[in-house]
Formats: sequence, structure tokens, C-alpha cells
Amino acid sequence: MKKVLSVLAALGLLVLIGCGDSGGLGPADGMTKGSDFELAASAQSSVNTKIVKKPANPSNSTAGKFSFNCTAASCTFKCSLDSAAWKSCSSPKSYKSLSAGAHTFKVKASSNGKSDRTPATYSWNIEYWLPTAAGPLEGREQGVVVWTGSEMIIWSGLGMASGFVYYGNGARYNPVSGSWIAMSSDNAPAARFRSASVWAGVKMIVWSGYLHTEADVFTDTGGIYDPASNSWSPMSTTNAPSGRGLHTAIWTGADMIVWGGVNGANTGGKYNLAGDSWTATSTINAPAYRYYHTAVNTGTYMIIWGGNDNSVSFNDGGRYLISGNSWAAVSTVNAPIARYEHTAVWTGEKMIVWGGDVSGFTDNGGIYDPGLDSWTETSTTNIPEARYGHVAIWTGTEMLVWGGYGSTSNCISSGGRYNPIGNSWSAMSALNAPAGREHAAVVDTESSMIIWGGVGSGGYRLNTGGRYFY
Repeated sequence: MKKVLSVLAALGLLVLIGCGDSGGLGPADGMTKGSDFELAASAQSSVNTKIVKKPANPSNSTAGKFSFNCTAASCTFKCSLDSAAWKSCSSPKSYKSLSAGAHTFKVKASSNGKSDRTPATYSWNIEYWLPTAAGPLEGREQGVVVWTGSEMIIWSGLGMASGFVYYGNGARYNPVSGSWIAMSSDNAPAARFRSASVWAGVKMIVWSGYLHTEADVFTDTGGIYDPASNSWSPMSTTNAPSGRGLHTAIWTGADMIVWGGVNGANTGGKYNLAGDSWTATSTINAPAYRYYHTAVNTGTYMIIWGGNDNSVSFNDGGRYLISGNSWAAVSTVNAPIARYEHTAVWTGEKMIVWGGDVSGFTDNGGIYDPGLDSWTETSTTNIPEARYGHVAIWTGTEMLVWGGYGSTSNCISSGGRYNPIGNSWSAMSALNAPAGREHAAVVDTESSMIIWGGVGSGGYRLNTGGRYFY
């Protein structure tokens, strides 16, 4: 046994475990603390890796090239991208056809059996714009738009051709193929704008809006569009709410709920697609009449916030219990200042509102927690330019805001990314971004944001757009 122990000690493999000075993991027998043991530990960590060239952050390139070296005389390297398995590599290391979004590159060096215990790491974000393909539609604003999971559907809206034109046509855009397909006009609803729409899983529902006559008239009619058959079917108007414009709509999984809007008072209705039937939403404790407000669907509540009644702007709202047909007020304690033409997104836990018009342009916002009925302010550091009439989506980790009408740039072609966890803003890439505009249509594809149409400089209605990969 002594011979075995002496051999282990000579090899530096004997570890003493016990009480006192030898407790825990200690130096091997024959090695003294503060000398041989610490020198051996130091030798193990003496190989250091350094990244000397890397992509910009953020980057608009789908390629990434890295150069790296080490402190030892000669090294071999292993690389990993986005937590993939370590693989042997050499400098420079290049990657191609990377997806938009966040990426992390790691590299570690080894020399003479020793490896870097702290790999060199670099994280960056790929984001870029591509133009949407030219399509069959005339330039327009304030039509309706939905995302089907594979296509963006745009229908109706207000255009300008020798005067204002109300459109009753539309098209479907496939961003993968870059192709447009015109929608059938057979049995389509009458031309209109400032309608509301939802995607009901397999069909688009459109309801109400302004009809174009010598004086604007509101309609209580709508239509159901099936992209699979490229066909329209009518909606029942029995017990439908009064016709209106600039109202909001959400989809619950079974019903479309519409509320508010010009000519809508503080009323609304639930439309059941399966039964082709309407029931009124309660007005007890409902928010006051308003339009240019926002609505988000939490799964439990429809939350209405902000808006204007043509004389007063609001910083209050209501929580409509979807299953119970009842209203509860949204707290105004620490709420953002009153506004309209703002945006609101639902994160899965909270509602974020930002921007808007309140006798001018705003560049602030707030985060509302319906569980606590409480507000917190969004950061005002590195914020985008103040604006209203912009668009916003939720990516799963960030709120993106883009476009709108601003105090210095008029029609804005820039945007910002807001991270609620860090309460921080960063700028969106402006490279190849579409021309500035307000009242654009927007959809989230879960990997990109597509914007189309809207009002550009000089009041021209646009038929162009862009796809922002985030």
C-alpha cells in the first residue's frame, strides 16, 4: 500500500480528504500549498483565447466571420455557435445563411493538453430590411390586415386618385415567395375604410367602417373571407352593434369582440363565427366613448386603453372579462399621460403602450400589469423619436415600434426595440428601410415584421412596404 501511495503521490494524483488542513480537495501528497499545487493550477489556466475580429452588433449581414488567437505558442481551437456542440475549428471561422435574431459565438483554445477554462464569447444581433415585392394593389391607408400564418391579407382602405377613393378590393402576400394573389370581389363587402378585422384561425372576419357617399356613412355589415377557396360570405346583422369606424376588434378563439369607435358610443358586440350570431357587450362600468384607442387580448380580458372622443384624450381604460361579459376599470395611478393614436402590445403577461398624440407627439409609455392593476414607466433613455400613427409588434422578447408621424422627421422611417426585462431601448436598423409613413398596415410573422401602405410625405398613399427581420 505504501508503494502504491508513493506512486500516486509522485504522479500528483493523491488527494487527501479529511479534517483540518487536509479537509476538502487539497494538494497531492508531495506537493506543498502555495507552491507546486498553485503552479499546477496556474499552468492549467495559462491558455487564454481572444477574439480579435467579429461582426458588428447589430449586423445587417446573414454571414459572420471571426478571427481569434491564443496566448500559448501553438494552439488548437474548438468553436460553438448558439450552444451547438463544440467542433474543431481554425481562425478565421466563417458562418453563412444565419437567421435574423440573436447569436452567440464561443471559441476555446488548447495547447499541450491544457485548455482554456473560460472560452472567449461574443453575442450579436442580425437585423435587416428587405422590400416587399410589387403587387396589384393601389396605395392606401387604414384598410384591414391580418396574418394567416403564411400570408398577409390586406383589404379595403382609403386611397387618393383624383380625390379620395374608398377601396373594396384586396390581395394576399406570401413573403417567402414574394408573390401576391388578388382576392375575389364576388360577394365581398362594400368598399370602406377604418374597419376592423381579425384572423379566426382559417378565415378573416371584417366588420363595419366608413362607407363612401357624399357624407361619410357607417355600416353595420361585414364579411368573412376564406383564403383556401378565395371566397366571401356575408355576416349576420341581426343584433349587430351600430355601424362605426376606428373601433377595435380581438379574436377569442370562438368570438370576435368589437368595441368603441366613432359613432359607437361605449358599446360593442360579440360575433360568434360558428353560429353567425351577435350578442351585445355589457355597458355597465364600461369605459367612456372613444376612438383611436387600443385593445389587447390577454386570454382572460380584452383591455381597452387611451383614445379620444373628439374633445378629450384619455389615460384610462377598462378590462372586459371575456367569459363573464363584465367590465372593471384600469387603474390610472402612475398611468402614462392621456393620448390617442398610440400603440399597445401584449407580452403574454403585461400590456405595453407607447407613443401617441396628446396635443403633440409623445415619446413615452407605460407597462400595465392586469394581475396587479398597476403601471410602471418605460425607460426614456435612448428612446425613438416622438411620434403617433406608428406601428408596433411584440416579438416574444421585445416590442418593436416603427414609422409614424413625428415632430422633426414628419413621416418617420426609423424605429426602436424595447426590452421590458432590461427596461432598455435600442435602435432598429435603418438600412434599406421603407420610406417613412403613418397609418401603415403591419403583421408579425414570428421571425419578421412586415409593413405595407400608409400615408407618406406629401399625403401620398403608398403601395410599397418592407420586411424587417429581427
